[in-house]
Amino acid sequence: MTEVKKYILEIEDLEVRYGHIQALNGVNIQVEKGKIISIIGSNGAGKSTLLNTISGLVKPVQGKIRHHGDEIQGKPAHAIVKRGIVQVPEGRKIFGGLSVRENLVVGGFLLKNQKKRNELVDEMFALFPRLKEREQQQAGTLSGGEQQMLAICRGLMIDPELILLDEPSLGLAPVLVNEVFKLIKKINGLGITVLLVEQNAKKSLALSDYAYVLENGSIFTQGKGEDLLANEDIQKVYLGERATC
Repeated sequence: MTEVKKYILEIEDLEVRYGHIQALNGVNIQVEKGKIISIIGSNGAGKSTLLNTISGLVKPVQGKIRHHGDEIQGKPAHAIVKRGIVQVPEGRKIFGGLSVRENLVVGGFLLKNQKKRNELVDEMFALFPRLKEREQQQAGTLSGGEQQMLAICRGLMIDPELILLDEPSLGLAPVLVNEVFKLIKKINGLGITVLLVEQNAKKSLALSDYAYVLENGSIFTQGKGEDLLANEDIQKVYLGERATC
């Protein structure tokens, strides 16, 4: 019987530098299949760099990134996407001049089967009915929350195994933040593994199965989301006004 690997993504001793600046230093992370894993930390801790390195946008100077045991560090971004790993970047980066439907279709560019692409579009509209209501509307005229939902749904259009979410609640009103986290839970309920980078540490930890705290490019601590949420040191540094604003 073939052994089923517990971790779909394993990061070992990862180092990234921008010139003389050490952005990541000896980072070790394991992402278990079907779970929500969070990365929290202050601004400049290296969270976005970590996601960009996994997705092939940044090349590490040292370390391994393994997807189902295969080393993928340094591979081009399109090769990472083909493996079923997709990143939803900070700032949404939707195509404002295209309609909602056109944005979703573009998101499914790797799918050669048009029928499958249309089925996925319908699945995205079922997941977030408000997008269906705005199907033909230019994406640039959507609200911030709607644009974020569209960005996430566009990422789902390649039918990924693992989705990397970079600050999905950034800049949104509290009521919209709640909607984003509900959508993340829905996505995970579909069997998609989630690696979440979030400034809103309280909500992120409450949602996560496991979490890592990144500081100055290194893992400061790690544990179950609920345990870190109850940790006094984490509460003092990350769960006050600075972490939840």
